[in-house]
Amino acid sequence: MDMGTMDGLIAFTLDRKGSAKVVATDIAPRASFELANNVLKSRVEYRVPVNVAELHKNEMPEFDLIVFSGILYHIFDPLSALVALRKNIKNNGYLLLETQYFYDENKAVLSYSPMDPKRGSIHANTFFQPSFSALTGMLETACFQVISTISIDSRITVLAQAKRPKDIKPSSAMVKAVLSRYRRYENYKESIDYQRLDRSSVDTDISYVGPGGHFYIFSGMFKTPNTLQPVWRGSFRQKTREFVKNLSFYLKTCICRRGVVPVWKNR
Repeated sequence: MDMGTMDGLIAFTLDRKGSAKVVATDIAPRASFELANNVLKSRVEYRVPVNVAELHKNEMPEFDLIVFSGILYHIFDPLSALVALRKNIKNNGYLLLETQYFYDENKAVLSYSPMDPKRGSIHANTFFQPSFSALTGMLETACFQVISTISIDSRITVLAQAKRPKDIKPSSAMVKAVLSRYRRYENYKESIDYQRLDRSSVDTDISYVGPGGHFYIFSGMFKTPNTLQPVWRGSFRQKTREFVKNLSFYLKTCICRRGVVPVWKNR
Protein backbone atom coordinates (compact mmCIF):
# COMPACT_ATOMS: atom_id res chain seq x y z
CA MET A 1 0.00 0.00 0.00
CA ASP A 2 1.15 3.50 -0.89
CA MET A 3 -0.50 5.88 1.57
CA GLY A 4 -0.90 9.51 0.52
CA THR A 5 -0.05 8.53 -3.04
CA MET A 6 -0.73 11.98 -4.57
CA ASP A 7 0.13 11.57 -8.28
CA GLY A 8 0.96 7.88 -7.83
CA LEU A 9 4.70 7.82 -8.55
CA ILE A 10 5.45 5.17 -5.91
CA ALA A 11 2.28 3.13 -6.52
CA PHE A 12 2.85 2.94 -10.28
CA THR A 13 6.52 2.07 -9.74
CA LEU A 14 5.55 -0.82 -7.43
CA ASP A 15 3.07 -2.00 -10.04
CA ARG A 16 5.73 -1.92 -12.76
CA LYS A 17 8.07 -3.87 -10.49
CA GLY A 18 5.61 -6.77 -10.59
CA SER A 19 3.83 -6.52 -7.25
CA ALA A 20 0.89 -8.93 -7.12
CA LYS A 21 -1.37 -6.17 -5.78
CA VAL A 22 -0.87 -2.46 -5.15
CA VAL A 23 -3.29 -0.27 -3.21
CA ALA A 24 -2.91 3.51 -3.45
CA THR A 25 -4.72 5.75 -0.96
CA ASP A 26 -5.21 9.46 -0.35
CA ILE A 27 -7.46 11.69 1.71
CA ALA A 28 -9.13 13.01 -1.46
CA PRO A 29 -9.27 11.91 -5.12
CA ARG A 30 -6.78 13.49 -7.51
CA ALA A 31 -7.46 13.92 -11.21
CA SER A 32 -3.71 13.65 -11.91
CA PHE A 33 -3.61 10.16 -10.37
CA GLU A 34 -6.65 8.98 -12.28
CA LEU A 35 -5.26 10.35 -15.55
CA ALA A 36 -1.91 8.62 -15.02
CA ASN A 37 -3.67 5.42 -13.98
CA ASN A 38 -5.51 5.35 -17.31
CA VAL A 39 -2.50 6.33 -19.43
CA LEU A 40 -0.24 3.73 -17.81
CA LYS A 41 -2.99 1.08 -17.83
CA SER A 42 -1.91 0.08 -14.34
CA ARG A 43 -3.46 -2.52 -12.04
CA VAL A 44 -3.28 -0.19 -9.01
CA GLU A 45 -6.38 -0.17 -6.79
CA TYR A 46 -7.26 3.41 -5.84
CA ARG A 47 -8.94 3.88 -2.44
CA VAL A 48 -10.13 7.37 -1.52
CA PRO A 49 -10.74 8.89 0.90
CA VAL A 50 -8.57 6.99 3.41
CA ASN A 51 -6.78 8.39 6.45
CA VAL A 52 -4.45 6.78 8.97
CA ALA A 53 -7.08 6.59 11.72
CA GLU A 54 -9.11 4.14 9.63
CA LEU A 55 -6.28 1.61 9.75
CA HIS A 56 -7.03 0.96 13.44
CA LYS A 57 -10.30 -0.69 12.39
CA ASN A 58 -8.61 -3.56 10.56
CA GLU A 59 -8.43 -6.80 12.54
CA MET A 60 -5.92 -8.65 10.33
CA PRO A 61 -2.78 -7.34 8.64
CA GLU A 62 -3.31 -7.00 4.90
CA PHE A 63 0.00 -5.76 3.53
CA ASP A 64 3.59 -6.97 3.03
CA LEU A 65 4.80 -3.40 2.49
CA ILE A 66 3.38 0.00 3.35
CA VAL A 67 4.92 3.18 1.96
CA PHE A 68 4.24 6.16 4.22
CA SER A 69 5.91 9.13 2.56
CA GLY A 70 5.51 12.76 3.58
CA ILE A 71 2.68 12.13 6.05
CA LEU A 72 4.03 11.67 9.58
CA TYR A 73 4.53 15.39 10.25
CA HIS A 74 1.01 16.22 9.04
CA ILE A 75 -0.85 14.15 11.64
CA PHE A 76 -1.78 15.02 15.22
CA ASP A 77 -0.65 11.75 16.82
CA PRO A 78 2.47 10.31 15.11
CA LEU A 79 3.07 7.38 17.48
CA SER A 80 -0.54 6.25 17.17
CA ALA A 81 -0.12 6.37 13.39
CA LEU A 82 2.95 4.11 13.55
CA VAL A 83 1.00 1.65 15.71
CA ALA A 84 -1.83 1.64 13.15
CA LEU A 85 0.66 0.96 10.36
CA ARG A 86 2.23 -1.93 12.30
CA LYS A 87 -1.22 -3.44 12.84
CA ASN A 88 -1.72 -3.58 9.06
CA ILE A 89 1.67 -5.07 8.11
CA LYS A 90 2.31 -8.81 8.26
CA ASN A 91 5.04 -10.11 10.55
CA ASN A 92 8.47 -9.45 8.99
CA GLY A 93 6.89 -7.20 6.37
CA TYR A 94 8.21 -3.71 5.78
CA LEU A 95 7.46 -0.06 6.34
CA LEU A 96 9.07 2.52 4.06
CA LEU A 97 8.66 5.84 5.86
CA GLU A 98 9.80 9.26 4.66
CA THR A 99 9.50 12.38 6.79
CA GLN A 100 10.97 15.65 7.94
CA TYR A 101 13.33 15.25 10.90
CA PHE A 102 15.87 17.16 12.99
CA TYR A 103 19.13 16.19 11.30
CA ASP A 104 21.25 18.20 13.78
CA GLU A 105 19.72 17.03 17.07
CA ASN A 106 21.24 14.07 18.93
CA LYS A 107 18.71 14.04 21.78
CA ALA A 108 15.36 12.23 21.62
CA VAL A 109 13.26 15.28 20.73
CA LEU A 110 9.74 15.45 19.31
CA SER A 111 8.98 19.10 18.63
CA TYR A 112 5.58 20.69 18.14
CA SER A 113 6.35 22.69 15.03
CA PRO A 114 3.91 25.63 15.44
CA MET A 115 5.56 26.47 18.78
CA ASP A 116 9.15 26.01 17.60
CA PRO A 117 10.24 29.38 16.10
CA LYS A 118 13.79 28.20 15.45
CA ARG A 119 13.22 24.91 13.61
CA GLY A 120 9.48 24.76 13.02
CA SER A 121 7.98 24.68 9.55
CA ILE A 122 6.15 27.64 8.03
CA HIS A 123 3.61 25.26 6.51
CA ALA A 124 0.28 25.32 8.35
CA ASN A 125 -0.18 21.53 8.22
CA THR A 126 3.14 20.56 9.82
CA PHE A 127 2.81 19.58 13.47
CA PHE A 128 5.40 17.19 14.95
CA GLN A 129 9.02 16.81 13.89
CA PRO A 130 11.26 14.13 15.48
CA SER A 131 14.99 13.87 15.90
CA PHE A 132 16.78 10.79 14.54
CA SER A 133 16.85 9.01 17.91
CA ALA A 134 13.24 9.93 18.72
CA LEU A 135 12.04 8.54 15.39
CA THR A 136 14.02 5.33 15.92
CA GLY A 137 12.59 4.90 19.43
CA MET A 138 9.03 5.56 18.26
CA LEU A 139 9.38 2.94 15.52
CA GLU A 140 10.74 0.38 18.00
CA THR A 141 7.92 1.13 20.45
CA ALA A 142 5.45 0.48 17.61
CA CYS A 143 7.28 -2.82 16.93
CA PHE A 144 9.38 -1.91 13.91
CA GLN A 145 13.08 -2.72 13.64
CA VAL A 146 15.01 -0.12 11.67
CA ILE A 147 17.07 -1.75 8.91
CA SER A 148 18.36 1.19 6.93
CA THR A 149 17.98 4.95 6.56
CA ILE A 150 18.80 7.45 3.83
CA SER A 151 19.00 11.14 4.68
CA ILE A 152 18.68 14.04 2.24
CA ASP A 153 19.18 17.41 3.93
CA SER A 154 16.43 17.73 6.59
CA ARG A 155 14.45 14.70 5.43
CA ILE A 156 14.95 11.01 6.08
CA THR A 157 13.69 7.77 4.56
CA VAL A 158 13.54 4.75 6.87
CA LEU A 159 13.23 1.10 5.92
CA ALA A 160 11.89 -0.76 8.96
CA GLN A 161 10.74 -4.34 9.44
CA ALA A 162 7.55 -5.25 11.30
CA LYS A 163 8.55 -7.48 14.22
CA ARG A 164 6.84 -9.21 17.11
CA PRO A 165 7.56 -7.27 20.32
CA LYS A 166 9.67 -10.12 21.71
CA ASP A 167 11.94 -10.01 18.63
CA ILE A 168 12.72 -6.28 18.69
CA LYS A 169 16.32 -5.37 19.53
CA PRO A 170 15.87 -1.96 21.18
CA SER A 171 18.39 0.81 20.68
CA SER A 172 17.82 2.23 24.18
CA ALA A 173 17.30 0.85 27.68
CA MET A 174 14.00 2.70 28.03
CA VAL A 175 12.51 1.18 24.88
CA LYS A 176 13.74 -2.20 26.07
CA ALA A 177 11.86 -1.67 29.33
CA VAL A 178 8.65 -0.78 27.48
CA LEU A 179 8.83 -3.90 25.34
CA SER A 180 9.83 -6.25 28.16
CA ARG A 181 7.72 -5.00 31.08
CA TYR A 182 5.22 -2.31 30.19
CA ARG A 183 3.80 -4.31 27.27
CA ARG A 184 2.24 -6.67 29.80
CA TYR A 185 0.16 -3.88 31.33
CA GLU A 186 -3.52 -4.24 30.54
CA ASN A 187 -4.04 -0.53 29.93
CA TYR A 188 -1.54 -0.56 27.08
CA LYS A 189 -4.01 -2.55 24.99
CA GLU A 190 -6.03 0.61 24.46
CA SER A 191 -3.30 1.83 22.10
CA ILE A 192 -1.31 -1.24 21.11
CA ASP A 193 -1.89 -4.87 22.04
CA TYR A 194 1.68 -6.14 22.37
CA GLN A 195 0.54 -9.60 23.49
CA ARG A 196 -1.62 -9.99 20.40
CA LEU A 197 1.28 -9.00 18.17
CA ASP A 198 3.45 -11.61 19.91
CA ARG A 199 0.83 -14.28 19.17
CA SER A 200 0.23 -13.22 15.57
CA SER A 201 0.84 -15.92 12.96
CA VAL A 202 0.30 -13.83 9.82
CA ASP A 203 3.71 -13.71 8.16
CA THR A 204 4.94 -12.15 4.96
CA ASP A 205 6.66 -14.06 2.17
CA ILE A 206 8.74 -11.13 0.90
CA SER A 207 12.27 -10.20 1.95
CA TYR A 208 14.68 -7.30 1.60
CA VAL A 209 18.00 -7.80 -0.16
CA GLY A 210 20.23 -4.77 0.13
CA PRO A 211 22.55 -2.82 2.42
CA GLY A 212 21.68 -2.05 6.00
CA GLY A 213 22.83 0.92 8.03
CA HIS A 214 22.57 4.67 7.62
CA PHE A 215 23.35 6.62 4.46
CA TYR A 216 23.21 10.09 2.94
CA ILE A 217 22.30 11.18 -0.61
CA PHE A 218 23.57 14.30 -2.35
CA SER A 219 20.33 14.99 -4.17
CA GLY A 220 21.84 16.89 -7.10
CA MET A 221 24.13 13.96 -7.93
CA PHE A 222 21.64 11.12 -7.53
CA LYS A 223 20.39 9.26 -10.59
CA THR A 224 17.60 6.71 -10.75
CA PRO A 225 16.71 4.17 -13.45
CA ASN A 226 13.02 4.75 -12.70
CA THR A 227 11.58 6.18 -15.93
CA LEU A 228 8.51 7.48 -14.08
CA GLN A 229 10.69 9.82 -12.04
CA PRO A 230 11.30 13.18 -13.77
CA VAL A 231 14.98 13.89 -14.39
CA TRP A 232 16.36 17.13 -12.96
CA ARG A 233 18.40 18.87 -15.64
CA GLY A 234 19.79 21.79 -13.67
CA SER A 235 22.48 24.10 -14.97
CA PHE A 236 26.06 23.83 -13.71
CA ARG A 237 25.42 26.79 -11.43
CA GLN A 238 22.24 25.23 -10.03
CA LYS A 239 23.96 21.89 -9.47
CA THR A 240 26.88 23.61 -7.73
CA ARG A 241 24.51 25.51 -5.46
CA GLU A 242 22.65 22.27 -4.65
CA PHE A 243 25.92 20.46 -3.88
CA VAL A 244 27.05 23.19 -1.48
CA LYS A 245 23.69 23.09 0.29
CA ASN A 246 23.81 19.27 0.51
CA LEU A 247 27.37 19.41 1.83
CA SER A 248 26.36 21.78 4.64
CA PHE A 249 23.54 19.46 5.71
CA TYR A 250 25.83 16.42 5.37
CA LEU A 251 28.55 17.83 7.62
CA LYS A 252 26.01 18.82 10.29
CA THR A 253 24.42 15.36 10.06
CA CYS A 254 27.80 13.68 10.58
CA ILE A 255 28.57 15.92 13.56
CA CYS A 256 25.20 15.08 15.12
CA ARG A 257 25.63 11.34 14.52
CA ARG A 258 29.22 11.57 15.85
CA GLY A 259 30.70 9.80 12.88
CA VAL A 260 30.93 9.72 9.11
CA VAL A 261 27.62 8.82 7.48
CA PRO A 262 28.36 6.85 4.28
CA VAL A 263 27.18 8.43 1.05
CA TRP A 264 24.71 6.21 -0.81
CA LYS A 265 26.05 4.92 -4.12
CA ASN A 266 23.76 4.20 -7.04
CA ARG A 267 23.12 0.48 -7.10
